[in-house]
Amino acid sequence: MTVWFFLLLPMIPVLHVHTECPSTLLDVGDDQCMIHFPGKYTYCEAHELCQRSGQDRKLRLFMVGQHAMKIRDRFKLSAQIFTGLHTLLVDVGTMNSGWQLSDPGSSTGIADGVELHWSFGKPISGYERIVLVSKYGLIDTEHRQIMNAVTCELSRVPSPLKSSVQLFVKNKPRNGLFFKTTSSKGCFSDSTQETLVKCAFRCRNDEVCRSVYYNKGTKTCFLSRFVDSRLPGKSWEKEADYVRLLRMNW
Repeated sequence: MTVWFFLLLPMIPVLHVHTECPSTLLDVGDDQCMIHFPGKYTYCEAHELCQRSGQDRKLRLFMVGQHAMKIRDRFKLSAQIFTGLHTLLVDVGTMNSGWQLSDPGSSTGIADGVELHWSFGKPISGYERIVLVSKYGLIDTEHRQIMNAVTCELSRVPSPLKSSVQLFVKNKPRNGLFFKTTSSKGCFSDSTQETLVKCAFRCRNDEVCRSVYYNKGTKTCFLSRFVDSRLPGKSWEKEADYVRLLRMNW
């Protein structure tokens, strides 16, 4: 049974939709605009950099996902760069389809139909993968504390904070709630909240929150930020301890 949660807030005007690239971003064609940051960042830091850089410019920026091949085509790559393609929620092995996205508007997060060019012809496979791009193509790797550069893309999807209604759906990933490997961490923030609804409101007020995990016993509220992912659970925890809500307005 699907359970729907609606969080209502006063109506707020929708963001202006850009038709041209802002002066600080590169027009890469197909109505897409990007900006490259050549420094060294962890995976979650790179996501945060895109968000913060967007806020500074009064734009919505995110780590490039389905348009990752544009990075190889438009920027001179001397090293690998993070992308928003991943399998932190659902493992897909060596398949070319089913990869999840960080792109705003992708509430289901599935990259079906997106043309992916892998450095080795196909994904290497494994659990909980993130994807890098190099001048040779895409490379999937473990989600560990590696550091790379990042390219951010302009989103033309209005911020969920501008919506008067937020929709959350009770949802359980096909591979369960917890990561299979200890190296996978995701990008989470946590707090103590008295109820599931208060936990969902915390997500509602965070622009980059993708999903909610609420432990009914400890009242711990986990927000999965930037990418929808499984939870780095402890060995003694059970899935029955948690309720997971997927945020549909992304």
